[in-house]
Amino acid sequence: MKLARNKKGFTLIELMVVVLIIGVLAALAIPRFTKASLKAKLAEPEMIIKQIYTLNIAFYQLEGHNIKAYRITDGTHYFDNDSKRIADSLGFSIPTGTPRFDYYTRADGSVVALPNGTDDFAVNDLDSVFINKKGDIHIAWK
Repeated sequence: MKLARNKKGFTLIELMVVVLIIGVLAALAIPRFTKASLKAKLAEPEMIIKQIYTLNIAFYQLEGHNIKAYRITDGTHYFDNDSKRIADSLGFSIPTGTPRFDYYTRADGSVVALPNGTDDFAVNDLDSVFINKKGDIHIAWK
């Protein structure tokens, strides 16, 4: 007499093949995600320093001089009443979200963003992002 076998479920080989495919997909996706994440994090200071630079040019045209070298914001609050006054005179508003950079104006009209020491591994090797007085953006790595 033959015993009826229950043939429901997957074999061990089938399960191992599925795990292998998932592992290969993860190995391909994680580096791409990391690269996209870094690109997005570098877009943040570029946009903000462009805004400050443009507003600084408008300030220069109105007042005849650049704003003195000054630390404006860390991205969440102004450092003091002078930085708030300077930002207000430029028309600058603080960005929202988790700040990764401190923003400075320079006496020559350039603007720089420096990593503020957050534990963000993506920007740990970044030295600065700056826009020179000609309007060219540069990214400096350590």
